[in-house]
Amino acid sequence: MTTFIKSQMASVASTTADFSIMILLVEILQCPVIPAGAVGTITGAVVNFIMGRNWVFDQSGKKIFMQVRKYALVWIGYLILTTMGMIFMEHFTSLHYMISKTAVSVLISFSYNYYMQKKLVFNG
Repeated sequence: MTTFIKSQMASVASTTADFSIMILLVEILQCPVIPAGAVGTITGAVVNFIMGRNWVFDQSGKKIFMQVRKYALVWIGYLILTTMGMIFMEHFTSLHYMISKTAVSVLISFSYNYYMQKKLVFNG
């Protein structure tokens, strides 16, 4: 199976974790959308790192410390980009927050996240 397909499968798993936490925080605990979205993104990051390291890029034999540092930098960028995208969508559109989050997440995932992980974090 190609790395890109595995990466997309890991993205589905991490997105499920991300959205589940965000929905729980917004709908059940009545938290504001932007902080809830950020907490969901962080949760998804943990899931995605574990899957990326152990399955997608098969780098579990490498030293984890450097991977965590590089991954943290990539995910800080991802967190900033998705949070800014959510702020933009919330302020300038009337879309439901789940549609906004989905659109922003897909755009950033394809244009930023996969390539940064492949080239920077899990490059061997």
